Amino acid sequence: MQRQLIPATLLLLIAGEARADDVQSGAGDKEYNLSVGPGAAIFPTYQGSNKSRVIPLPVIEGRYGRFFVDTSEGIGVDLYRDDIFRLGASVTYVAGYDSGDVPKGINGIDDTAGARVFGSVRLDRFTFSVGAVQSIGGAKGLVADAGLSYYLPLTPSFALVPSVSTTWADGKYMDNYFGISAAESVASGLPSFKAKSGFKDASLSLTGIYRVSDRWTVTGNVGATMLFGDALDTPLNQEKWNPTGFLGLSYRF
Repeated sequence: MQRQLIPATLLLLIAGEARADDVQSGAGDKEYNLSVGPGAAIFPTYQGSNKSRVIPLPVIEGRYGRFFVDTSEGIGVDLYRDDIFRLGASVTYVAGYDSGDVPKGINGIDDTAGARVFGSVRLDRFTFSVGAVQSIGGAKGLVADAGLSYYLPLTPSFALVPSVSTTWADGKYMDNYFGISAAESVASGLPSFKAKSGFKDASLSLTGIYRVSDRWTVTGNVGATMLFGDALDTPLNQEKWNPTGFLGLSYRF
């Protein structure tokens, strides 16, 4: 089975606080709303890989009162939300990687679910967001993220959103994901490596949102993630920079 590693930074930049409803008239006036549609993403087969993969990644953004489901945050509830502040919790998907995508002898990491908490502050056109995911299985550890985006409307129907973000991971996650055990070292021929907690990457991204009509919206994203710390130093690493991208079409009901 081919497991798909969808980087957290890509999911955050696809949706996050820079949402298509910023250029959709009336979308925020309902107690409920739903936008769905097809999409595709390109990203490395694992962080640090020199190979990329394109997979289907649908656009999903639904809300009923305080409850929501969307591509970036999973299924959850807003504990508090107004025009400036947002605080919530959700259950989200945490992807692993297939053993066939890493050097022979390195074990794969199972896909799993994760418990996520997040918050954001929106001031004028700036949005600062933070979040953390505790994996239930898979790499098992804690990963925290922080990002800053700027919403730039160029026309009533088209906007650009440049963003920067970074992620930090605890020692359990880093060693499970980037580490090489003694047994894996023997099987793969790579030196053993124990990864420690710390900041593991930083990303730059540009999102474009185009409202084709009152119902249809096209969203595109291009970005690049730079690895550092033990995520860069691991013998598994093949590339310091990993490109990412997304293109989706959604219909608002």
